[in-house]
Amino acid sequence: MLTITMRKTFLSVFRIVYFTRSSVITAEGSADAVTSASMNIHDGVTEAAAMQLQRLTGADLYEIRTERYYRNSFVGTAATAWIEETLNMRSGLAARPDDLSTYDVIYVGFPIWWFNAPMAIGTFFESYDLSGKTIVPFCTSQDNGIEICMDYIRSVSGGAKVLDGYRINHSSDEDIRNWLDRIGVAG
Repeated sequence: MLTITMRKTFLSVFRIVYFTRSSVITAEGSADAVTSASMNIHDGVTEAAAMQLQRLTGADLYEIRTERYYRNSFVGTAATAWIEETLNMRSGLAARPDDLSTYDVIYVGFPIWWFNAPMAIGTFFESYDLSGKTIVPFCTSQDNGIEICMDYIRSVSGGAKVLDGYRINHSSDEDIRNWLDRIGVAG
């Protein structure tokens, strides 16, 4: 007699959400319409990092967009970001997923603005009950590590478990895999 034992396997379901300035600047378009996370004129680093992480993890991808646009110029965006940070102002979201309940692990990516995550990240997280979720933050910046904004991420993540974040700045696949292994998240 052959006995087959079925073992139930629980798979984590992953979601990557990210915020990038390149999608929330005024629609008039200019040479700096695609920018790096630290608001320098470069090549859409935050979106590229999110897409690289998606390729490595197979996670679903969602871009956070705000109702209000940022200015085209670096100085205009920097001024708006500074005011938002200083006054803890939260921009409304243009849209948001109806439900995050099917996701166990949520990666959240963002540029570093004024030594913190953009206020849109707080708006997004505070829109959901994140109890029992695992948050995996990643940032893009040419100058700052993610450590400078981890307190903010923890404070807006509700009842979620927040793992050590990582600065993805033109990182290799191997570097990202090493980070995911170190924090114990399957990639």
